[in-house]
Amino acid sequence: MLRAKRVSKSVLVNILVLFLVPIPAHSGEAQAGLFPLPTDSYQDEQLTSIPDKLLNRIRKEPLNLIATIIFVCAIIHTFSTSRFLGISHRYQERFEGLQALTEQNPHSARSYERTRDRL
Repeated sequence: MLRAKRVSKSVLVNILVLFLVPIPAHSGEAQAGLFPLPTDSYQDEQLTSIPDKLLNRIRKEPLNLIATIIFVCAIIHTFSTSRFLGISHRYQERFEGLQALTEQNPHSARSYERTRDRL
């Protein structure tokens, strides 16, 4: 629970930073009105590593940073859905178990209902 709060706070901070940091409409080397720029316009054939190429392309067109962040978030979301599905199934099983206990033992129903409500 604490880790989830930290993650959601960091996501919120990152989103706020994206909207607060001014990004120019187009850089000096970028062609106005053309996005994405053609690959050869970046002139980064001499760069061999992917991070170097990415940083160079972000310098030439800052909108590439936003596109990269969205792409990374999509990948993380894709690979984390099974984890969230597993968590939801565990909560559903716990909820149904508490509901069955409530039906079996009506005298203790109040404590079971409180526990169920906390889920």
